[in-house]
Amino acid sequence: MEMISSLLETYRTSRNLPHLLLHGEVHSGKRKALQQFLNEIYTPEDKQQYCMFIECSMCKGIKMIRDDIKEFVKQQCIHPHLFKSIILYDAENLTIDAQYSLRRCIEIYSNKNRFFIVTSYKDKLLNPICSRFVHVYFSGKMNMSPLPELPPEYTLWKEQGGLEFIEHLYKNGIHGDRLLQHYTKNSALHEFTFFYEELCKKVKHEKMILFFILKQFEPSLFV
Repeated sequence: MEMISSLLETYRTSRNLPHLLLHGEVHSGKRKALQQFLNEIYTPEDKQQYCMFIECSMCKGIKMIRDDIKEFVKQQCIHPHLFKSIILYDAENLTIDAQYSLRRCIEIYSNKNRFFIVTSYKDKLLNPICSRFVHVYFSGKMNMSPLPELPPEYTLWKEQGGLEFIEHLYKNGIHGDRLLQHYTKNSALHEFTFFYEELCKKVKHEKMILFFILKQFEPSLFV
């Protein structure tokens, strides 16, 4: 991609690089392009030492941002021409409090660290985060991969009632896309799915999105 090549050339000549937000359709090559980009900057040994990779679909809460990332960025980088990189895959899955914490980390630690965000749903990210990144768009045919099934504890959580159920889902990293897949995997609710996507663009609070889905499919939980 021309923009990626241009950014690499900028880095080679000035040793300066902005934070990057790679966005676009699922399976459009965002991860592959970023890996190739990082391989141009780091040796395999340096990449292991100076790059932190985070799968936000698995660890999406504020603890990961507040503790793990802060611990990583505070470690000294002894290489005179390198910066440390924090790569967040599927960043749209970050909870709203984690996003606010991430924004603060970017503000404080940008001097010697660079942040890379990979997302298929840029609209789910806070504007104050997006405004700090150079955006690189990837086009391509969408090919949705199935998300993991809900854990066995799902039934037990549901017996505790609607609000408690939402709390369990939230704390265990089960976001709206995953819950919606559970309820729609055996039916073609295209109209509802479109409505859900529009909702996610406007509502950036994961618990509210979970509540909306459950109200549609499990209304008895809130009686």
